[in-house]
Amino acid sequence: MFSKKVQSYINQIIVAPSERQQDEKVFCKQADTASLMIWMSGYNALYCYFNSNWLEFTGTHLTTAVSASVREDEIGNIWTCSVHPEDKQRCEDIYLKAFAVHDSFQRQYRLRRADGEYHWILDTAAP
Repeated sequence: MFSKKVQSYINQIIVAPSERQQDEKVFCKQADTASLMIWMSGYNALYCYFNSNWLEFTGTHLTTAVSASVREDEIGNIWTCSVHPEDKQRCEDIYLKAFAVHDSFQRQYRLRRADGEYHWILDTAAP
């Protein structure tokens, strides 16, 4: 019915989302077993993932959001709510500058721990 090339393209479109979901599950499992705090951002520069160590350190609990957009908003705001107010703007500036040019960066800032105390951390990231 379809040429092999067209069928291959159709299969990539159909199979890709399920494979992507599987890859995300594997990544999350590996990130959750790492002994460090891990976060990721999406193509839009918004934070989209925090591993369990990050969530545990900050005492953050994700709700089971009604919709994907509500959950995205919740995750996107987690970092902002956890960083010391005096460090927030400087950290955002460093992040957005590096993000715009697809460059790695380091930043030091105070992150609120689950008990409410702020602790200095060194955040290293790469595109």
